[in-house]
Amino acid sequence: MNSEKMIRDIVMKVKRQDGGGSGGEMAIFNLMNALIDCGLTSSACGTLGGSWLSATRNILNDQEALDRIAREYWWSETNEE
Repeated sequence: MNSEKMIRDIVMKVKRQDGGGSGGEMAIFNLMNALIDCGLTSSACGTLGGSWLSATRNILNDQEALDRIAREYWWSETNEE
């Protein structure tokens, strides 16, 4: 099963269950809502500007950078490179 189909199946399952699902299903559903709401897709009301869109996509593809941002967010740790 490809990634897109897996995510689409989870989103539709949660919608059919009126917003209910397992912890993992809800995490995926909430993530997809956040990505759409923040403008990372062209289907949102507004989209991020080109440089912000590119920077955000790069962070989502870089686990180490994402972890650094999370540590700074949660624990105010900074390890700027």
